[in-house]
Amino acid sequence: MTAPDRARHAADLQLVQRALAGDPRAKEDLGERLRCVEAFVRTIHRRCHRPLAPSACEDLSQDIRARVLQCLHQFRGESKLESWCYQISRGQVLNSFRSESRRAQSDSLEHEPEARAERAFELAEEYQAALAKLGPPDDTIVRLRALEELEFAEIGRTLAMHTGTVKTRYRRALARLAHLVPGRETLAP
Repeated sequence: MTAPDRARHAADLQLVQRALAGDPRAKEDLGERLRCVEAFVRTIHRRCHRPLAPSACEDLSQDIRARVLQCLHQFRGESKLESWCYQISRGQVLNSFRSESRRAQSDSLEHEPEARAERAFELAEEYQAALAKLGPPDDTIVRLRALEELEFAEIGRTLAMHTGTVKTRYRRALARLAHLVPGRETLAP
């Protein structure tokens, strides 16, 4: 770290300490410095390729500024104040992504649980019928790998086959299954 950097970090630490002590001028300066949070929120969203409405950006920025103020006593002056704020902003934005994802999953489950369960049963029946069409030993290999989650080597020992043979038959069976189950062109290996 260069001498100018150390001086800047020390000045940031003094500003934070003065603001925590109640100095009105320091609080005002700190408020100005925290305006960077909104730009950070927009940048993080842009980097994650997730659009953000202006009102949502403002709300999230306000929440993050409040979080920064709550954590201000933890600032040690080891980096610029803005760098420290960026790290908090990044964590809070990622938390908001997780919350949105959980909320979306919860909403979809609440609105259509019966339809989802019914579709799951239909798919299970389609896959069972398709597995039966594969015939032995391919149906057994797919069941042991996909349903029992056995390793290829373990399946090979169980069926008295070489591991390479098991892998080849598994991949070929998945390709055949993709054609046997309507609307399912690809299956994960």
